Amino acid sequence: MYIILLYLFLSLYLLLLQIKGKNNNKKIDFLLFIIVILLLVFRFNIGPDLSSYVFLFKRTQNPIQDTIMYHMNRNFAFTLLIYLCKLISKSYIFFAFIVNVISLGLIGYIILKNSKSILLSILIFIGSGFLEVYYSSGIRQSLAMVFFLFAYYQFLPKKKYFQYYVFAIIACLFHETAIISLILPFIYM
Repeated sequence: MYIILLYLFLSLYLLLLQIKGKNNNKKIDFLLFIIVILLLVFRFNIGPDLSSYVFLFKRTQNPIQDTIMYHMNRNFAFTLLIYLCKLISKSYIFFAFIVNVISLGLIGYIILKNSKSILLSILIFIGSGFLEVYYSSGIRQSLAMVFFLFAYYQFLPKKKYFQYYVFAIIACLFHETAIISLILPFIYM
C-alpha cells in the first residue's frame, strides 16, 4: 500500500511543479530520491517465489556443486551470492537486503548518472512493473536486468565492449534470459 502512496506523492509533487512552472530544486529532488531508494532497500520480497528463494538459501552449501546438481541453483552468480551472504549471516533477511542494495544501488546509479529528472525516472521505475514483478518476486531476473542496464548505460555508449561483456556475462550468470544482451553490441555497431 505504501508503494501506491509513494507513487501518488511523487506524481502529485511533479505535477504541481509543472503546473506552477517551476524548475525542480536539485537538492530537494536528490533528498526525495534518497528517501525513496532507502524505503525500497528495506522492502523485502513478498512475491510468489519467496518460498523458493528461502529454500535455495537454506539448501545452498557449495556454489559450484549446487549449480551442477540442482536445477533451481542453475544460475551460478545467484548461487554464489547466496553462498557469500551465508558466510556473513545465516539469515535470509540479510541476503534479501544485499539483493536489494545491489539492485537499487545499480538502478539508483544509472538514474543519477543518466537522468535529467531523477524523480520522474524513479516514478517510471516504480510504475513500470519492475518493482512489483521482478524486484519483489523474480529476484534472479531482477539482478540480471540491473547488471545488464548498468552495462548498457555505463559502457555501450562509450564503446567499451570488454567492460560491457563482463557485466553482460555476470547478468547471464544471474539468469539465462540475459543471454540476449550478448548480441546487443553487434546491433549497436
